[in-house]
Amino acid sequence: MKRLLCTLLFLAAVCTAAFAADQVYCKWCGSSFAGAQQLAASPCTKSPTRKHELYGGAARRFYVCQYCAAESANFTQLVTSPCSKSPTNYHAAYEGAEKASYTCKHCGFQSQSFKQLVLSPCTKSPRTYHDPL
Repeated sequence: MKRLLCTLLFLAAVCTAAFAADQVYCKWCGSSFAGAQQLAASPCTKSPTRKHELYGGAARRFYVCQYCAAESANFTQLVTSPCSKSPTNYHAAYEGAEKASYTCKHCGFQSQSFKQLVLSPCTKSPRTYHDPL
């Protein structure tokens, strides 16, 4: 009986982990959905198109704002917090992978630090700061 209970608890933990892995997030409001189909079926109040858009980045220990390099372990908390450097006035999670160096898409400036890249001024960027590729 004890072995059966342990097996059931293990299977429940595996199923819970698999379900959590299927979670997707809206990159504008941070809402969590069981899948992309559910995400597409409901409206988003923060999106410019009024539709949820899928966050394309991988799950991470810390999510980083692509405009100011603020970090948060909680995706929703990051994208719903204000950001003075963002054109939408809210943090936007960086969807790219961690790299050895980051490059500005406007001028080609490279930095080993993501934070240094996004906080340094860029004369070719419309928002006056470097934007990562």
